[in-house]
Amino acid sequence: MTEPAPTPTPSTTLGSDSKVRHLVLDTGALIKGQGYSLARMAEHFWTIPEVIAEVRDPRARFHLDTLPFELRTREPTLEACKAVAEFARQTGDYSALSKVDLRVLALTYTLEADEHGGKVGHLRTTTTTRMAAMVNAKAS
Repeated sequence: MTEPAPTPTPSTTLGSDSKVRHLVLDTGALIKGQGYSLARMAEHFWTIPEVIAEVRDPRARFHLDTLPFELRTREPTLEACKAVAEFARQTGDYSALSKVDLRVLALTYTLEADEHGGKVGHLRTTTTTRMAAMVNAKAS
């Protein structure tokens, strides 16, 4: 699933060195061995413990073990998990996302909230009217 580029916020805006502050990685990036191409994109790299557990293939494990940056693990907040799940339901994506996918998205939400002192008012909590209409039309 291809996602549109996020709207830049203070925590994701590229600086003079063209790095975002935080980059959250899913299993795909680790399995495909994209560490070296990602290394210059962010200051900090994050994932959830379940993503690390999904990397079982010896070659992919080698890529994980030789990343050119520190990959930190963190749990998303319960609030972030609830917000992401609710938004995914609104967009119609909930049934297509795994529990791990939802938690990766929730970690992104958690880090964004942290960057804004715990405030999430700048994040959308509902879909646009057009999006909601498309989801409702699909459901009928």
